[in-house]
Amino acid sequence: MTLKHDIQQKALELGFDTIGFALPSIKLNNQNRLDQMIKKGEFATMAWIADRSNILKNPKQIWPHVQSIIVLGINYKPNQRIIENALAYDHHSTNGYISIYARHKDYHNVVKKKLKQLSNWLINHFQCQATYYVDTAPVMEKAIASQSGLGWQGKNTCIITREFGSFIFLGEIFTSLFIEPNQPQQNECGNCQLCMEACPTGAIYKPYHLDPRKCISYLTIEHKQSIPNEFYPAIRNRIYGCDTCQLVCPYNQSGPETKEEAFIAKHHLINPDLLEFLKYDENKFNDIFAGSPIKRIGFERFMRNVVIALINITK
Repeated sequence: MTLKHDIQQKALELGFDTIGFALPSIKLNNQNRLDQMIKKGEFATMAWIADRSNILKNPKQIWPHVQSIIVLGINYKPNQRIIENALAYDHHSTNGYISIYARHKDYHNVVKKKLKQLSNWLINHFQCQATYYVDTAPVMEKAIASQSGLGWQGKNTCIITREFGSFIFLGEIFTSLFIEPNQPQQNECGNCQLCMEACPTGAIYKPYHLDPRKCISYLTIEHKQSIPNEFYPAIRNRIYGCDTCQLVCPYNQSGPETKEEAFIAKHHLINPDLLEFLKYDENKFNDIFAGSPIKRIGFERFMRNVVIALINITK
């Protein structure tokens, strides 16, 4: 048995589906990609990316004891019928579209619990130090994931894996153990440009480059101000996220659906009635979306999205 094998087996036992190992350094090509993004202003209102770029490029500045980074992934792929229905979805209906990743429990809590369990096991089993992150630190997780052999960064900038496509949630464990890193996977996007061609706003303006200022996921989730009118027609009835670039990806047309019960979609979040949301006040919003990633954007931002969708379907 090897160190890697033992960790992999424990990760699978805890409910992770895929794993990679990387050194605590960011390769120059990924550093350059970050610099170009910042230079072009493609961090939109997420100013922390520019402010913490030096930390993003050097994981040891986050936690100086790190010798290796373990990248873990959990498959959240829904039933294939749900993907087919999403691809054929009528964006002129009076029902709203919620991104597949937000139709169930907040992944942060689910992934964090499993990372804590694996970190504690590492500490006790190997007398090492370890800490973990799920969107809780300035970590270039997609760059590290691509370096770890877990998958490759596709033209839509998502991490894509051979077995699970891009429907995976990522988390990282930084450990003081030295673990032999994996070799990166070969990028298998080839000549495919389906994600670029399908993007409703042209946000994926060239391979591996996404401008969040045009991205419907960014606009409906991260953007705190009013959404520019020019994006209304493309948004249609999407009230939280988009999914289009993932739905058309060939790697998401097959593969196993999630085994994690927490990632089974809640019925009321699949094609919900937009008019019903007009009856909500802030208290009801908080009650309905308790434990959901949707709650994070707050009542006002959510209702902003609902109103835009209703404007679009009345045109």
